[in-house]
Amino acid sequence: MRTAPRSLQQPGPRRAQRWISAEGPARTLAFSLEPGLTINEAIARPMIAAGFAGGTVELAGGALGPFTYVMPALSADPRYAAFYSQSYHPPGRTTLERASATFGTRENAPFIHCHGVWVEEDGSRRGGHVMPLDTTVLEPIRARAFGTGAAAFAVLPDQETNFSLFTPVTVRAESASGARVILLKVQPNESIEDSAVAACQAHGITEASIHGVGSLVCPVFANGRFSTSIATELFLGPSRVRITPNAAAEVEMDVALVDIDGIIHEGRLAPGNVVCIACELSVLEKPR
Repeated sequence: MRTAPRSLQQPGPRRAQRWISAEGPARTLAFSLEPGLTINEAIARPMIAAGFAGGTVELAGGALGPFTYVMPALSADPRYAAFYSQSYHPPGRTTLERASATFGTRENAPFIHCHGVWVEEDGSRRGGHVMPLDTTVLEPIRARAFGTGAAAFAVLPDQETNFSLFTPVTVRAESASGARVILLKVQPNESIEDSAVAACQAHGITEASIHGVGSLVCPVFANGRFSTSIATELFLGPSRVRITPNAAAEVEMDVALVDIDGIIHEGRLAPGNVVCIACELSVLEKPR
């Protein structure tokens, strides 16, 4: 029987807005990450050149090295409900399977927040949070970006969690004649699925794909599997939301995530999963 908690008490005052969003005309881009650059720079350069202010970049294939990452961990500091592990530096070539990165700004400079799954040189398959300024692209990595030039993810203080986190902000006006993108941040202990539905309804979007990264408390999967880890690091695979004419919602969220024991879990989420620290999502409207 499941006995794991379904929420996690945060150290700060509860934010009144349980999800924060900003929208703009959709931009998409396919490119390759250039070897020899940090993963931060290899994503930022083509994104800026293509006019993106914020969005999500999905990555596949290629290799990293040198490579630094952390995993989710319990917090020994009462200022935080959960924290990060020590840094890991696997030697040699690390083969990237899949990853996803939020693209935005920190202190007015381009910055990413990246979670992924990879295979290290000794054959170990691991996952976690890629340190963007301490990780170098060794071999070209395929990338697909979803975002907008009208809104950005900006790193801002979050009093509820005591972290500084990517938060959607509007940066300029752009007219939208086609599909739109919602940049969405979901607060702790909120349903990731319900928040995506509510944001779509608020923005008048009835069908969309969902892309992004985040964290969940003790996630439960549609096939009944679950983790008792109060902190996990996840990225979305193929995920979508559809709101029917009678306002019913259909949500499918496929994820890969790692827990505090380093165990990787993959599959479709069951309804009702709640956010640990934050989820950062790019919701791409399906063209009408």
